[in-house]
Amino acid sequence: MKMTNKKRTFRDRLHEEMKKPGFKEGFEQYYLEAVIAEKIVEMREHQHMTQVQLAKAIGTGQGAISRIESGEQNLTFGMLKKIAGVLKCRVIVDLRPA
Repeated sequence: MKMTNKKRTFRDRLHEEMKKPGFKEGFEQYYLEAVIAEKIVEMREHQHMTQVQLAKAIGTGQGAISRIESGEQNLTFGMLKKIAGVLKCRVIVDLRPA
């Protein structure tokens, strides 16, 4: 008789956690913030800008950019539009049925 010792993957664990009340909503919120933060870093680096340069261009401090890029600061749509303008990119919003 062959026994398999299948390890649980992140995807397996995530699938289980999604069944818990409130987890899915929290995960989706965090995921969206993480994706936006990652894109800001990617676009800033693509423009060869430092956090200090980006902060100066939008009229804020480097600490605010650091918090935005780490997902620690709540990002308003207005701030996102300012950042996008400086980084020469555009914001695209998509709403889909739940």
